[in-house]
Amino acid sequence: MTDQHREIYSFIQGILGSYPFVIDSENARVGVGTTSPLGKLHVRSANAGSFTYDTAADDFIVESNANGGMTIATAAANTGRIIFASPDDPTGAEISFSQTGNLMKVGPTTGSSDLVLQAASGTEFLRLDAGEDQGKFRKHMRFDDDVQARFGTHTDASIRHDDSDWFLQCGKGDFYIQNLADGRSTYLRSDDGSGGVATYLTIDGGREEVVANKPLVQTPASSSDDPTNNGELIFTVASNTSIKVKYKGTDGQVRSTSLTLS
Repeated sequence: MTDQHREIYSFIQGILGSYPFVIDSENARVGVGTTSPLGKLHVRSANAGSFTYDTAADDFIVESNANGGMTIATAAANTGRIIFASPDDPTGAEISFSQTGNLMKVGPTTGSSDLVLQAASGTEFLRLDAGEDQGKFRKHMRFDDDVQARFGTHTDASIRHDDSDWFLQCGKGDFYIQNLADGRSTYLRSDDGSGGVATYLTIDGGREEVVANKPLVQTPASSSDDPTNNGELIFTVASNTSIKVKYKGTDGQVRSTSLTLS
């Protein structure tokens, strides 16, 4: 910038010290703390180093070689905002904070706009999709031990890991595990004892059967127990050499027979 196009420039060096105020009329820029502003308004506390600012975001530059920042201050009862606007929408998106409401908002305010959380060179990790009314995780989500994924209120349902075991818990209402794919099966699998995984139980949707793929061990009921509801069948222990099968029919009667063990 030549002296001809520098119209200030200083408000008396003795007053401003090392922080001159410069108007660069040649490039339509204003500098505070710098005689060579690199944006429309360039506020420099100290030189951050030599690099080129992104031309898509160089209208307002705040520069420091230590911690730098910008403060938006309001009265406690009011809300501070940064608004993103265009001719189509004067408040298309916002970053805001209400002290009395204890609430910070980040995101679009239009009905059809999404919010994306990105990392790793602009890779999308999370999208809040307004059109589909749902959040979409584009990458894996990991919870630390003893941190719960909660559904409903804090006691309705949760999934957690405590550094040794997994817990899938329901704290309210009935618990359903459903496979809604037509004719497909649901499998219960676990370690096979030799480093692999085996199927222990199959709920076959095509055959409408429950298949035990491994030996099924059942603890018998007490000999004094009876089926509770019509259509229920239970096994009870009569002695070391016999078991009793009890069935409660649709008429509410409990009938039984004994089987001898050899």
